[in-house]
This record gives sequence, C-alpha cells and structure tokens, in this order.
Amino acid sequence: MKPILIKDNKSYDKSKLDAIPSLTNQVLDKTLNQLEQEGLFIFPNIKDNSDDLCGEQMILQSFNNNYYSSNVMGFLGFGEEQLFIQSRFSVVDEETNRDYFFQYLLEKVLELPNITNFDTFSSQSEQIFNLYMFLFPLYLKKAMRKGFFKTYVWRKYNKSNVQGIVDVKAHIQVNTPFVGNVAFKQREFSFDNDMNQLIRHTIEYVKNQSFGSVIVALILKKWTTFIQSVK
Repeated sequence: MKPILIKDNKSYDKSKLDAIPSLTNQVLDKTLNQLEQEGLFIFPNIKDNSDDLCGEQMILQSFNNNYYSSNVMGFLGFGEEQLFIQSRFSVVDEETNRDYFFQYLLEKVLELPNITNFDTFSSQSEQIFNLYMFLFPLYLKKAMRKGFFKTYVWRKYNKSNVQGIVDVKAHIQVNTPFVGNVAFKQREFSFDNDMNQLIRHTIEYVKNQSFGSVIVALILKKWTTFIQSVK
C-alpha cells in the first residue's frame, strides 16, 4: 500500500485518511505519553525533556470533519497501512526525489556531518531502515556512558587443568581414547557476549553502507578497544 503523506501543523478533511482507517484509530486523539506506553517509538524521548515534545501532545486530533496534525513528524505504520508526517517546510526535489529539508533536520538533530546520498523518498521501508541506522550511533553513544556491557557467559574448554563443571557428553565425544584432557564448561564474567557481538556486527554493517562510514567515524575512535575485545 502506498503511504499517505501529510504535513505537520495542518488541517485535513477526514477523507484524506480514508485509506488507513486502522492506523488512524490507533493514534487519533491519543497523547504521546499514551502512544509511548503502547509501544510507539518516539525520538527524542519524551523523558529527555525535549524542548519540542511534551507528553500531552497528540499526533492527530479530530474536530468536526477535520483531522489536525501537530508539530510531530515521522513514520507510522500499522499492518499494511502507512503514514508519513512531513515538515510543512519540506519541498521534494523533482529531479532527485529527495526531501532536503528533512535531511537537514536529521543532520542537525543527530549532529551528523552533511550526508550526500540519503534518499529520504526511496521507499517507505528504506526510509525507516535508514533512519534506524542514523539513530543507532546516537543511542549507542548514550549507552556507552555507562561503560562496556559485561555479563556472565558459559565457556567450553578441553584441557588438562579442569576449572569448571565437567561436560561428560563432550568429554566422551572429544577425548576417546583419553589423552589427558578433560572437557568442561565454566561460567565467566566477560565482555565477549551476545549483546556486544550484536553491537559489533551492527557497526560493521553500518560501516559498509554508502553513508555509514561517515556516521560511524564520529564515534568509532572511542570504541576500538570494545571492537577488539569482542572479536
């Protein structure tokens, strides 16, 4: 289904959104606080005391036969129905099919350098996916303020110096006939865990995108130790 495009701080006849009734019912006359509790991703987070967002704002309000948008922009989806709320100042370049004002907002809000090839109107799914990649370094940087994530993991060993729980099944499989080693597993507190591996591979994926090296370069220098520790 082709996404419905509207702009912020505008009024529209209700027929404008007839093609997305389920999505409209999900957000209509609900505050951002309510929608956040229902699982809507809001950036910047309302709890961060944003100057532009407050919990009592609504994405869509109904009055008589009109819907009114607020100063909230973004992508909304419910099932196959999609709504893109664009800035009222945006003008799409007909030759490149790009919204340069929206791109400018991303650069300023996320404190990114100029992005030369972010196609904001390539497709609905690509728009959202690209936006996630822009947000990833920002949220990772906030998370890293608390330090590297470390948790307990199970490690398997096969050597003569037993330091954990003997793994009988593995021992029979790898040490028959017996040559002096014992298969065992040990619980260790480590940086090399599933969460950090996921972060590492995400960084590598973003780096390989056409604009990814620019994004990751802003923060990668601080994480060299982190990447090496989970390889």
